[in-house]
Amino acid sequence: MKQNIILLLFCLGGLLQACTKYDAYKKYLASGPIVYPGKADSLQARTGRYRVMLSWLLISDPNITGAKVYWNDRQDSLDIPIKRRSGVDTINVIVDKLLEQTYSFDVITYDKEGNQSIPATVSGRVLGTNYEATLTNWKVANSLVSPAISPYSSASVEWNSFYLDGLLGTRVSYTDADGLDRTVLVPSDPTGQSSSITDTLDRFVPGSSFSYSTMYLPDATAIDTFYAAPGKDTPMVANAYAGSYHAVGTRYNFNADGSAAGQAAVDDTRVLTTLSSDKCSINTIANLGSYNGTLFYVQVNPDNTLTFSGLLQNDPSSPIMNEPGTTSTYDPATHTFNVHYMYVNTNGSYRFMDEVWSPN
Repeated sequence: MKQNIILLLFCLGGLLQACTKYDAYKKYLASGPIVYPGKADSLQARTGRYRVMLSWLLISDPNITGAKVYWNDRQDSLDIPIKRRSGVDTINVIVDKLLEQTYSFDVITYDKEGNQSIPATVSGRVLGTNYEATLTNWKVANSLVSPAISPYSSASVEWNSFYLDGLLGTRVSYTDADGLDRTVLVPSDPTGQSSSITDTLDRFVPGSSFSYSTMYLPDATAIDTFYAAPGKDTPMVANAYAGSYHAVGTRYNFNADGSAAGQAAVDDTRVLTTLSSDKCSINTIANLGSYNGTLFYVQVNPDNTLTFSGLLQNDPSSPIMNEPGTTSTYDPATHTFNVHYMYVNTNGSYRFMDEVWSPN
């Protein structure tokens, strides 16, 4: 009898517990099942200057009405209203006024009932002046303005260029002969094969300067371009003597003791390149061509007489100078040079050159 009473009490207890669980389940059914809106799909963070662009897809859920972006350990947030269209939507959101660091972003979508999606998380890099301080400019190898008569002048700029991933080129800014601000973009060579790139700045004012800054994209999806610290250059102004000339004349040979050793005709091209307002380098000498690194210079004096200098084959024991007892001149009316110069060989022999250089 006692055992039957215990069994009855046990059954009643089980029945009471089952009823309690069922009541809780009925309460759950009354409030409805939990609804999760579609989450942000394919979430990406694109680098910017003190900002980030977040991009994601909304694929399947037509009931989404907005999203909330969290960062800084959810201390900061941004509400994004969304108006769904048919098909797949692409959402782009700019989060700005950020510090230069890496952030973790959570994106939660919601519907009009306030149901929230499972979070989507992505890391995003924010860059600024600290990153730009590490960037390097192309260097100006040579810059020259010619002809030196504004407003028809142009500046030729040769860059010592290099290529890195993300290097776009160099931005050049100047004020032209019409007083207009100009910006020229000199693109890089993405093959990395060019160590020198030349560009022309039209209607450049002789004696003025240009500023430049090399441009970088930190990664392929970045939304902002970053710039190296600006540089400045004032191109040299081409003098009136620079250009290409036809040289004809005679080279007279002499032994070290002064005895004559024959002669040879000179028929060559001389290219004069500006070094200063009154001085040019010359690419060839006598009838020898460029001749193994020879340095050859001419300076036009205020009275239009000429002074020659240089080193044959860049050898200090073989100087180039004016021929003794003669005067070399430049005729500004015809732009013609009447020249008499000499050089000394290392064995003591020497050569006199009498030539006329006429513009080509």
